[in-house]
Amino acid sequence: MPVCRACGGLVEPEHRFCPWCAARQTRKAVAIFPPHPDVDVPGRGLRVSRYFAPEQGPPHTRLSVYDRDGRISCVAALDDEQTGRLSTFLSELSPTRPADSVLERLRRRVRSRA
Repeated sequence: MPVCRACGGLVEPEHRFCPWCAARQTRKAVAIFPPHPDVDVPGRGLRVSRYFAPEQGPPHTRLSVYDRDGRISCVAALDDEQTGRLSTFLSELSPTRPADSVLERLRRRVRSRA
């Protein structure tokens, strides 16, 4: 049975947090995105995983596309710079966010880097 990285207590492999000290046991974040219901797409969905643990390679974001049978049909790994670009691209296109002027977007970018 694995042990907690923080306190050394025994932790079941399926636990994401240590039952003794509450330390996170996984070093990645995962989100699943189903396909748009009104668009005919060949894939069944998208899984986005963000890896932080050095034993899993350098920090990176992995995009996995699932086919109709639930198998991964395509994978792309993005480094931190490309992950940031993708995040910015999607957030700027958000339909729930009002259109901003170019000046407002530049101000936000400058503030976020400060």
